[in-house]
Order: sequence, then C-alpha cells, then structure tokens
Amino acid sequence: MATKPTSASGPKRRLDIRVKPAPKAKTKPELRKTAKPALRAKPRGKAKSRERRNLNRRRLLWLGRLKYGEFAFECRVFDLSLGGAKVELDLPLKRGTLVTLQIPEVGIMIANVAWARDGQMALAFSEGTAAIRKKLAAKASKLGLL
Repeated sequence: MATKPTSASGPKRRLDIRVKPAPKAKTKPELRKTAKPALRAKPRGKAKSRERRNLNRRRLLWLGRLKYGEFAFECRVFDLSLGGAKVELDLPLKRGTLVTLQIPEVGIMIANVAWARDGQMALAFSEGTAAIRKKLAAKASKLGLL
C-alpha cells in the first residue's frame, strides 16, 4: 500500500485555487465618456496648431553678429521672440554654449545655444523677457511679440 508523502507539519494538501475571470474590458465608447478632456487625443491640424512655444515668435530677416569668446561672426537672424532667436551660422557650437548676439535694431543679448544643426542654431536668451522687451522697446509691439 502506497502512502502519501508527508512533511514535518503533516501530510501535503492540494490547494483548490479558483481564478476569477478578468473583468470585461470597457468598450471604446465607454472609455471616451470616462476619459478626462485633457487626456483625450486632439485632432492634428496644421503645423502652427502644434506649436509648443509659450512666447510669440516673429519671422524676420535681420543681419547680426554672434560673439563666441573673443571671436565674432556675421549671422542672419531668421526669427525672434522675447525668449530667444534662430540664427544661421556655419559654426558647430555645442548645446549650452554661452554666446552674445548683437542685432543693430535691438542691441546686445546674452544667450545659450539651445540646438545647432545644418548651419542653423536656436539661441535661448539668458536675460529675462522683461529685459528683452525693454531692449526691443517700440519694435516689440510692431513685431507682435507682446
């Protein structure tokens, strides 16, 4: 006669475990009703509707001078905002490099390189928006930057 294996605490028992079925998944219309408005997918529109910038940016074409250390280079300014500018310059500067941008119509602004690729770079002004607004003076409202 065969005996069941035992352990120190007594004979082994087989546990009868019942698994509950997973709750039914909500249908798509139910999900749409319960989703918060901010989490719903927004329809994609033109590129302008997907702008992530907080400050108004004005496209323009001005000549400027970018100073890096003791070197100065002529550049073209393609757009301008109270927070930064996009310039064209064939100089591979790394992200975070401190530069000075001088635009005759505006003045001198201290900036950091935000990105640089294909001969263009974006500059983020180190000065606050109030200081840039003051430098732009009346031109800010004419350009639509306010």
